[in-house]
Amino acid sequence: MTTRHRIRLQTSAGKSLKGEVPISTHVENSAKAVIVEEGRVLLIRYEDSTSMDLGTWYSLPGGRQCFGETMGEALVRECKEELGADVSAGPLLFVREYIHARHSLKGTGRDQHKIEFMFSCILNSRPAMTLAADKDQSTFEWVDLAALSEITIFPTGLGDLKGLLEKPNSVYWGDTF
Repeated sequence: MTTRHRIRLQTSAGKSLKGEVPISTHVENSAKAVIVEEGRVLLIRYEDSTSMDLGTWYSLPGGRQCFGETMGEALVRECKEELGADVSAGPLLFVREYIHARHSLKGTGRDQHKIEFMFSCILNSRPAMTLAADKDQSTFEWVDLAALSEITIFPTGLGDLKGLLEKPNSVYWGDTF
């Protein structure tokens, strides 16, 4: 649900600004697939076309849970849409919360509050790009676990996925970028 909130701001020059801005008033759940084979993780590559100007960035395959859908069902559906592949969901590995207004990109893009559930997954079929892919999704890539710290990846904590998988610390990461 999105509501409109009236705002009144004052610029650094002292000018008063008034208006309404859309603000999301709900929390979104998202299911993400951690698919690791032979020391590489399967990621979605994006070429950003938004005002956030992120350039090329990566994320785990997966997406928003629909009403009436289990996390496992959301994960399978999203992987089919984004990868054209069938997956089997395994154990929950990590939970990350993201409150957009608290991070460096606040004021850009879509204001959101989401919780991502990251599951270990196995591919049951090979990936192939699909027409149902997300906006700005350019392809999928297998990326060496040791190279994750060299790319722009969200959540940023995945830059150390190798270490996280070797020595799991905490399932819940909190509100992280």
